[in-house]
Amino acid sequence: MLSPASCASYVDHLVGPDGDEDELLEAHIALASLGRVPEIAQAVEAEADALARDWLTQTRVARKGLTDERQVEYDGLESMSTIPEPISLTTPKNGQADTKVRHPDGTEEDLPTREMHLLASADGTVPITLNEWERKVLDSGA
Repeated sequence: MLSPASCASYVDHLVGPDGDEDELLEAHIALASLGRVPEIAQAVEAEADALARDWLTQTRVARKGLTDERQVEYDGLESMSTIPEPISLTTPKNGQADTKVRHPDGTEEDLPTREMHLLASADGTVPITLNEWERKVLDSGA
């Protein structure tokens, strides 16, 4: 399926900056017609995926120097791929985690902690906010 943003860009390309209402309508009709042919939609999607994959591969090393926040944006793009892409696991340069939970009555309580975590603080622990079965899974691997 072609994205609305891709469709709008293509219509803008067909009409141009000086296009009138008739040209805009004609461009929408042409695009709708193209979208009804499965082979065309598949070919456009395959080409877009290949282009994105090539670009992500070419920029992989350069993206390592970006901030954690910017890298997350690119990780999101990689996760949209139709083919699984290799990703690098890195330790964030700065992280933040809640250490307390506030109950509805306003009281606060320390979150439980676990050791041996990639994002452990200086004392070797990390606060966790997991449901019961997630906590059991985590504790079974300790």
